[in-house]
Amino acid sequence: MKPVVFGIFMTLLVGAGLAWLWHSEQTPPPPPAPVADQETSQPPAAKEVHPVIRDLPSTSALPDAESAAAQPAGNIPTLVEAPAELDQSDQQVLAAVKDLSTLAVQWLTPKEQLRKWVLLVDNMAMGKVPVKNRPLSVAIAPFAVTGSEAEPVLAQSNYARTEPLVDAFVALDPELVAHYYRAWSPLLEEAYKELGQPGAFHDRMLAAIDRVLSVRPLATETIKLKQPAVYYRYADPEKEAATDVEKLLWRMGPRNTVRIQSQLREIKPALTTP
Repeated sequence: MKPVVFGIFMTLLVGAGLAWLWHSEQTPPPPPAPVADQETSQPPAAKEVHPVIRDLPSTSALPDAESAAAQPAGNIPTLVEAPAELDQSDQQVLAAVKDLSTLAVQWLTPKEQLRKWVLLVDNMAMGKVPVKNRPLSVAIAPFAVTGSEAEPVLAQSNYARTEPLVDAFVALDPELVAHYYRAWSPLLEEAYKELGQPGAFHDRMLAAIDRVLSVRPLATETIKLKQPAVYYRYADPEKEAATDVEKLLWRMGPRNTVRIQSQLREIKPALTTP
């Protein structure tokens, strides 16, 4: 069966990473460090970067990447069985995610996994990122700034904080994810209906993908910040007025943003093909 919906768990994983990053930045930041030389970080065009980002050295070290690639094309793998009830699904979700990614399973929060994924996707479709009820929890370094106290600048060292999550995202096996989505989609739709939102969960997934793809990576090296109170904000009013999804992708850095978007640009046509 053609994997027309294999992007579902990939997009969920990215969304969870955004929620994790958003939550991590609600901790009061340290004072800015002295100005340091920063390496140029220009985002390459998507059509040029995709052949590279799919096979980065960092992803080859992931154990699930090799085992997934070794799966013979066209063979139906043995799946963790979809649970009969949404309320009793957490143990099967844990086992299924472990089958999909041995790296990502360590980040799962223990309860109400499917409901948390669905809530996250619904929020992302609106450009929002929830700070509560997150499906993943990852310990990362504090948000860093450089420049001076009067003119703080976003430190490019922040970009490395999200690389483990992005590596796990690009290492997922599309065929295996497709089989899981088809087996588990009724439960995702059931969890979505509980939110009382109109339409279908699959439509919200497409809207969430469009949100991520619409973000333009910031090419400038110097991203100025301000600190009106406890937390840093973008000094540029136009940037500060952007959606949560846009701002968080910017804080992941242009390289990671392009890696995510390049993956999704291949996923979306598969999702919309009959």
